[in-house]
Amino acid sequence: MASRFNLGGRRLRVALIAGGLLGALVTASGGAPAQAQNGGPSFPGSATFNAFSVGQNVSADALQAGDVQLADVGVTMSSAATDSTGLKGIQSETNNAVVPAPGTADLALDPAGDESYGKGSAAEVGLGTPLPNELADQVALASRAEAAALPIKISPSDPAPAGANANYTGLVKTTVAEIPGDPLLYANVLPNEAAAVWSEKTCILGQPISYGRGHAADAELVDAASDENTDDLDGPVVSVEQDFFGTANRAPADSRSFTYLINNGDGTFGVASETRMTFAPVSLLGVDPAVPTPIVVEILGEWIFRATATGKPGGASVSYTVNGPSADPDPTLVRIWLAPEAPDAVPPIEIKKSQLFGPEGITESDIPALPLLGLALGEDERAIDTDSSDGVDPTLPAVESADGTLAAGAADVIRLDALAVGDGTRVAGLRVGHMESKAQVPAGGFKCTIPVSKTGPAQASAGETINWTIKVPSDPDALLGLACDLVNITVKDTIKTVAGNASGVITNISAQGKSAPGNGPTATLSGLGPYKVGDPPIEVTVTARLTGSGRIENTADVTANLANCGQGNLGGTITGFADLAKVSGTAEVLGNATISGSGTAGNTNVAVLAARLPTTGASQGLTMLGIASLLTAAGVYLFNRKVSRSTS
Repeated sequence: MASRFNLGGRRLRVALIAGGLLGALVTASGGAPAQAQNGGPSFPGSATFNAFSVGQNVSADALQAGDVQLADVGVTMSSAATDSTGLKGIQSETNNAVVPAPGTADLALDPAGDESYGKGSAAEVGLGTPLPNELADQVALASRAEAAALPIKISPSDPAPAGANANYTGLVKTTVAEIPGDPLLYANVLPNEAAAVWSEKTCILGQPISYGRGHAADAELVDAASDENTDDLDGPVVSVEQDFFGTANRAPADSRSFTYLINNGDGTFGVASETRMTFAPVSLLGVDPAVPTPIVVEILGEWIFRATATGKPGGASVSYTVNGPSADPDPTLVRIWLAPEAPDAVPPIEIKKSQLFGPEGITESDIPALPLLGLALGEDERAIDTDSSDGVDPTLPAVESADGTLAAGAADVIRLDALAVGDGTRVAGLRVGHMESKAQVPAGGFKCTIPVSKTGPAQASAGETINWTIKVPSDPDALLGLACDLVNITVKDTIKTVAGNASGVITNISAQGKSAPGNGPTATLSGLGPYKVGDPPIEVTVTARLTGSGRIENTADVTANLANCGQGNLGGTITGFADLAKVSGTAEVLGNATISGSGTAGNTNVAVLAARLPTTGASQGLTMLGIASLLTAAGVYLFNRKVSRSTS
């Protein structure tokens, strides 16, 4: 009897001591904390895209007058480019830099390490040398405006643009100036512009990614007259003048280029690149100030060249058209005069819109024989010429890939070849209204994200009620570069078991005075917003009750529509950009475009321990229970020891 009782007592004593110590340890300490990981996916992530567009009102190749030779000259050049993998050097057909090669020495702005670039210039001179060629001077013009992002770079840097932030250069402008450069050029420069925007967290929507504008009231290239006047040129080989016809308010030479993202209408986005151009009258070969200019060209309306790539089959396109210049359904777009002696001289050549863009195009009968002109007029969109040494092949069509991933092309409103007059004046090639555009995206396009953060406990106890906090967006600066509001914001929170039998039931989700009950592993709250970029994030609270043990994953998926796009920053600077960005059908930056994001709480998941092993901190009741367990164990041990002694 005694030995059996002692054995049973020892067994009972061991069990109570073990239970008391374990209870005390569990209630007095927590498990090893897990590292929290906040923040949603970033843009561009795995999505890669690139685009560029360039425009030149006038471009002359191998232009020579007397003892002065210029290899390449351009009037009012604009360029814009973006590359999510980092900018590369891009040369146009006319041998001008769309983007200067990163790392090149002595650049006013080096785009190395940037993803977005814009430039506007009144004139570009590739090489000016006296003959014989003893110097190779690059003519640097103070009229150029350049911008790149990210990091932010601008030229000129003074004065600093208004409205700049960590993602946006602000609108860089050059000052109004006259630039004498006899015998090479004279330019009366209006403000040229450039801007660039980039974000590593979200898409640039509602405004261009990059933008450049070249703008000049008048420009004259290469003086064929031998005088010492440096204020302007008496015998310019090429002249762009807004008041040539003696009428007020003639349009100055103007070229605008920009790149921007477009809405594919299915939750994905593509990219477009575009140049828009208007013209002042252009006179050619006016080498003798005593006689009328041999050729005067007037181009009316706003000319538009665009490349679009959606990443969808059939979604790659290159388009070329003109707006205006009047309500006439078939307006005259091009007039060419030969040696006009008065502003009211009748042009021998007039080309209407139907002739340029109709199915038949321009025929030989439309243009009288002109001994000075080797004229290409009204060509279709064609492939970008990658070898300038052998001349342009206008029969090669623009690139429009069947899978919608690549669109690229070029066009000239007018292209003239091998112009020459006496006294050593020669133009090997001259273009009026030169435009190139390219756009490239991955197959299927790409998604645009909202950075979302989520915080919550890394560990919790079964039976416990816990909260997660979701921030949309993750911080006030997360959406810098987005020129739209977020509306109709929907947050869907989901609990998923990833190990063991841990699970959770969401009991409520709430924000902005709205709430929705839950009764399972998911809950949805809709109708949040509007959210304006820069405001404090919208905070959403999710309450859940946990059961079982193991690990759970909790994710918040957020979707939102865009509204009021085209506001602020560069979107508001380009008049009517929101309308310009309507490419075709649903391919536009506006409409019902949707962007999304997600945030995961904890170290991807949350440890859930069984109810008897709470790890989120000891309550007073549990602490007292642990102490009582220790006392009980000690009391039983002493009692048992006393009994054992009395029966021995």
